[in-house]
Amino acid sequence: CSSAEVVREWREFERSSTTVLNAFVGPKVQSYIARLEEVTAVAGFAGQFYLMQSSGGVMTATRAKRYPVAMVESGPVAGMIGAAHVGTLLGERLVIGFDMGGTTAKCSLIEDGVPKVSQVYYVGGYVHGYPLQVPTIEVVEVGTGGGSLAWRDALGALKVGPRSAGSEPGPVCIGAGGTEPTVTDANVLLGRINAERYLGGEMSLDVPAARKAVEEKIAAPLGLSVEQAAAGVLTIANSNMALAVRAITIEKGVDPREATLIAFGGGGPLHAVAIARDIGIPRVVVPTLPSCFSALGMLLADLRHDLVRTFVRPFPMPDYVEINRVIAELSAEGHERLKAADVAESAIECSVHLDLRYAGQQWTLTTPVGGVSVSAQNAPGIRAAFNALYETRFGHSFTNIPSEVVNVRVIAIGKRPKPGFPALAARSSGSPKVAQRNVNLGEGSVSTAIYRREDLLRGDRITGPAVIE
Repeated sequence: CSSAEVVREWREFERSSTTVLNAFVGPKVQSYIARLEEVTAVAGFAGQFYLMQSSGGVMTATRAKRYPVAMVESGPVAGMIGAAHVGTLLGERLVIGFDMGGTTAKCSLIEDGVPKVSQVYYVGGYVHGYPLQVPTIEVVEVGTGGGSLAWRDALGALKVGPRSAGSEPGPVCIGAGGTEPTVTDANVLLGRINAERYLGGEMSLDVPAARKAVEEKIAAPLGLSVEQAAAGVLTIANSNMALAVRAITIEKGVDPREATLIAFGGGGPLHAVAIARDIGIPRVVVPTLPSCFSALGMLLADLRHDLVRTFVRPFPMPDYVEINRVIAELSAEGHERLKAADVAESAIECSVHLDLRYAGQQWTLTTPVGGVSVSAQNAPGIRAAFNALYETRFGHSFTNIPSEVVNVRVIAIGKRPKPGFPALAARSSGSPKVAQRNVNLGEGSVSTAIYRREDLLRGDRITGPAVIE
């Protein structure tokens, strides 16, 4: 691997780190993809085989073997692509994708159907991690999931995560040998998860074992009832996840009261309403089959190639011939890569972006050009868009300070047909079936309405307290 192939932009250390990591994981990824290709061929798979990228697009297996570093964090990113698509279908301008799984919860901000993308990602965290200079959808995550352990620290304070029970042995209620209480055990004890019909009735959960674990490890040492301890575990878990949502909204100058939360993953819908209420998000959307939502996001993703070249010049500039030559070369390369993946010319779209900064600054903001070239006519508008981005991010801008371009970016997209969503039938008469179960939703156990999601039709309205399974 050479950095000229892997990362064609400045910052020596980041380029080196990215290239070394690409070379390090390359052999294992290549052999894995080759085996996967063999297995799918033997199975008679006749479709197109793509792999997800951290940028939110997919790439061919040939490209993935050569550029495996582009797949970091690609699983969580796929769910955010699905959230962006659903948000667009609903006509929502500002969307927060929220994914809660077994070990972590992740969230991402999506504006006008486009997730936020960062040009540098740190594997292992900013302080001690390794920088990767690859486009990555900004995903903030915390170590809180369904399998996160509830425990007491040296001072006796209750904590949740980041340690996890994992898939083996898993939560205590699963009955696979776990002894440490988890977030899932707390949900089961409070009746929020139906212990009798877990996995649609395929298995039942061991509630007495979960109760014993919470009582011994949390409730008794803290002088609480089991229900109080379980509610405390969920309060802390929700607070941890709410901090992640705050990090992508309030800390970035975005008002969460204007957003819609789209919740998915195995545990996302179970906790989304509490988190939204805590932050002031007015609307929560739970898509169909939320635990399979990242897989759906992969099917919704287009082929994508991010092409970049360092081009440091004052901006606006006296002449635009050279920068447009760079744009044309990058666009041609994008077309060539997509055509090699059998994408029709009519399905190819290229967008141009400039990494701009104020003179004397170190870091840049990626600013859309809004066309396929830069000229004296559109340069003032590009500069104004940069000022607006800066104002949004930092609360101020420097309209009187000269700016400069650092990198030229071209995003080449190969549009793919999107799977459709079946229309939900409307109810002509009657109301959905409802059962009753005692559920503790934070203020003691109360008789709560229980609905099956498959029984609900378009336009049905439910008054809480209620649980939808």
